[in-house]
Formats: sequence, C-alpha cells, structure tokens
Amino acid sequence: MHKFDTKNKVRYLIVDDTTIKRNRSKSVELLSWCYDHVFKVSYKGFIDLCLGWSDGVSYLPIDHVLLASSNKDKQLQGVKDSKLDGRTTGAKRRLEAQSRKTDLVIAMLKRALKKGFIADYLGSIVV
Repeated sequence: MHKFDTKNKVRYLIVDDTTIKRNRSKSVELLSWCYDHVFKVSYKGFIDLCLGWSDGVSYLPIDHVLLASSNKDKQLQGVKDSKLDGRTTGAKRRLEAQSRKTDLVIAMLKRALKKGFIADYLGSIVV
C-alpha cells in the first residue's frame, strides 16, 4: 500500500471496538454479559476489537481480536476444561479473549509496526 501512497496524504491507524450481540445463543464459548453504556442495556455478546490502516481514501483492516467482556469465570459461558492443551492456537485465542482492551491495543500496534505499516496518527472510532 505504501508504494501506491502519495507523499501528501496523512496515514492513520484506527482502533475500533464494535459490540456483537448474541442474545439467543446458549452454548457459544466465552460468550459473556456486556453492558452498553450508550443504550443502557445488558446483553450477551462479544467485543470485536479491530485495528485498521487508512490514508483518508481507503481503509484496510490489519488486525482484530474477539473479546469476552469479562475475565471472571462465573460470567463466561462455554466449556472450561482443564484437559485442553495450552500450546494450541485455540488456547492462545481464549487467553487473548480474556485480556484487557488496553493491553491488546498495544500488542496490536506493535504487530502492525513490526509488519511495516507506517502511520502519522493513531485514532479511534467513536459512535
């Protein structure tokens, strides 16, 4: 993308957290209760944390994490089996889903910069 980019454009890294509601689900792993501060309602669901790159014209999503809104075992839904192998990709995703949002944003930014994405500013989408 940087080869096609003109020198005059300002480049951004954008962080977005979108809620995914799954009120009817009963056996989805790591589904948790979330609270929407805008509408003042509770719901079952996930938070989709996405990092994207933009030059003001185009947008390119480059990393994303699906978060459980709680890291308390009693508020999480699904199988919590101690026999699961902690070295698998699924186990790493489960641990990542229970991490704090700020820690994940920092890790996502480090991965993006390591891969060579260039940005002048960091922003977030506020709805």
